[in-house]
Amino acid sequence: MKTTLLSLIALSLLLNPLPAQGGRPRKDAPKQETLGDADKKADKKKDAKDSKVKPAPTPKEALELLRKLKKEKLEDLKVEMLEEAGRCDDPGVATKIAAYLKDKRDELRIAAIRALRYMKNKKALPLLLAAAGSFEKDKVAGPEYYMALGQQGDPKAIKTIIHRAWEPIGQELFNAKIKALTHIRSPKTVAELEKLNRKFRRNRYGARRREILNAIEILIDEQAPKGDRNKRLAWIREAPKKEVPIEPSKLPKNRINAYKKLWRRPDEKSQEEKGKGKKRRKKKRRSQA
Repeated sequence: MKTTLLSLIALSLLLNPLPAQGGRPRKDAPKQETLGDADKKADKKKDAKDSKVKPAPTPKEALELLRKLKKEKLEDLKVEMLEEAGRCDDPGVATKIAAYLKDKRDELRIAAIRALRYMKNKKALPLLLAAAGSFEKDKVAGPEYYMALGQQGDPKAIKTIIHRAWEPIGQELFNAKIKALTHIRSPKTVAELEKLNRKFRRNRYGARRREILNAIEILIDEQAPKGDRNKRLAWIREAPKKEVPIEPSKLPKNRINAYKKLWRRPDEKSQEEKGKGKKRRKKKRRSQA
């Protein structure tokens, strides 16, 4: 019995050596990993994974994807292939993608719009503008289309966006048109919004006039007078004479943040989210310490 007990003690000491004199661990003792160490390792792995952003396909790869897309039968896979090809900011690829703006399937049309929305090549905007007639009354893909025009930030799109905005189209479509104009930072945009506001009767279309007012505030970075309607109308009439900054900075913080979030590119968004993730993990480690 004693032999067995001594054997168990010896085995235990072998697996978990006692520290040497002076409190220093033995050189051959295995390092004990704490919960904090494990969290740090996991965080490092996650950060490394986040930093590895998949590179956009080359024009050759994107065109090959679009060729294969025509033969693909699964709708979900078609959308994924179109989205992936759209990450290639190339005029030739943009032209091929633009063909899907008139597709009968909403999913493919929206995927094409989103791809062209974030392209910076010179063909993206003309290709979007050329398809304007297909989206004037489209309540499904229309809002996405007008936001894509706004994303380009070019005054050339103002006329297309504002076209027939006073007609009784759906509220969502109208809102998308007005929001799109807030990213076209030009006095011309403010002038068109002021004209549009005059087309609506004072006692009707309150929600639409509020959208116009909000857009003018964002464009000139100034809040309209509250309370007195006559003062507010006078402020709107004077708005086209005021300077339009690159982006708002004087409005309430929540409105500035909402504006930036609305127009942030997907790659910029991922960087911000990665930063927030790091902060959350650091906070978690501190709370566990």
